[in-house]
Amino acid sequence: MKNTFVFKSSYNFFEFIKPVLFILLISLSALVNAQQKVIQLYKGAAPGSENWTWDEKENDHNQFNMKVVYNVSHPTLTVFLPDTSIANGTSVIICPIS
Repeated sequence: MKNTFVFKSSYNFFEFIKPVLFILLISLSALVNAQQKVIQLYKGAAPGSENWTWDEKENDHNQFNMKVVYNVSHPTLTVFLPDTSIANGTSVIICPIS
């Protein structure tokens, strides 16, 4: 006699996980957008780009479907601060591949 396991369920797992993921994403987006501070890295244009006439552009139509920003002459850092009630002094700097 061959033992086989057949999963038969009237409840679809993905129907359960959709609302959970939705609530999680909404919660995370609220935290991320809570406090942002933009820091200019240079006063004016970055060294070597003072005479550029190109406009900064974004593109997400590439092999990896990843947002790419180019022709940047005024680079910035965006700071995402946590709520002061949970801030503990720890920080992380994320630098994408350029």
